[in-house]
Amino acid sequence: MIKLNLRQNALHTLHHAVEHLHWSEVETPQKRGRSFNRDDHSVQWTTENGHLCSVAPDFTRLPLVYNLKFALLHLIQASELLLKSYVQQCEPTALFVRAGSRKTINLQTALNFTIERNPTLLAPGEVALLLEAKDFRNAIEHYEFDLGDKDLRTLCVDFLAICALLSQSLLSINIADAFSWDSVRDEPDEVAGYLSTILTSISETGRRPGRRAGELWVADNVSDRVFLCLNCGARAVSADRGICMGCGAEGDEDLVTLLEDFKTTILRTTELRKRLDRR
Repeated sequence: MIKLNLRQNALHTLHHAVEHLHWSEVETPQKRGRSFNRDDHSVQWTTENGHLCSVAPDFTRLPLVYNLKFALLHLIQASELLLKSYVQQCEPTALFVRAGSRKTINLQTALNFTIERNPTLLAPGEVALLLEAKDFRNAIEHYEFDLGDKDLRTLCVDFLAICALLSQSLLSINIADAFSWDSVRDEPDEVAGYLSTILTSISETGRRPGRRAGELWVADNVSDRVFLCLNCGARAVSADRGICMGCGAEGDEDLVTLLEDFKTTILRTTELRKRLDRR
């Protein structure tokens, strides 16, 4: 039996989204000399006699970068499930469109419910991105999808940062911590290692939720020693784990200490000059 409650379903979907992001960066195995043309989905190669050959069947196994499509789908689903988990946690009956129905509310309704109770949680740009989710999902699932690799990856990482914030703020679950260990294999989870690098490429849209997620984790773990994250700007790098509990970036305590000492020296020098100028 495969069984997941709403909360488990949200985290499993989010974990799988990070896996797809990871797979999208793996180089696609292919026979030497062959290449994939994205415009017509053909496979091209040159024979020993110098003839250019091309084949475009109805189905061609796509390069691994196309995992970005599934990463975005899972991230959209994960954000919706995280919001619905919060709705269920606050008011179980509000999860459904009406009393006695088994049809759940949509993402926008769950988002409105959350914003009403947490008006400062999400910035306008983050709300706008979540509201765009239905258009992205509709294009992927029901029509055509055309977006550059770099733009699509940035979009995925921004959604991931928002999901990290929703998980931390609404459910008190830190995904960097939750995904850190594979209990079945009893070893570190590969996803955690990848998570600590992918969130370093967030755009300005994703930087704030990553930073905020770290700040919330620190507020819940006041006994843990932390230092500044040079990626997202939150003082949320766990000294024990060595990563930022907001954006997942690896931290360098020695470098941070050196930079902070340098900043302090500059401030003291500036103040000293002001005093000398007043004399």
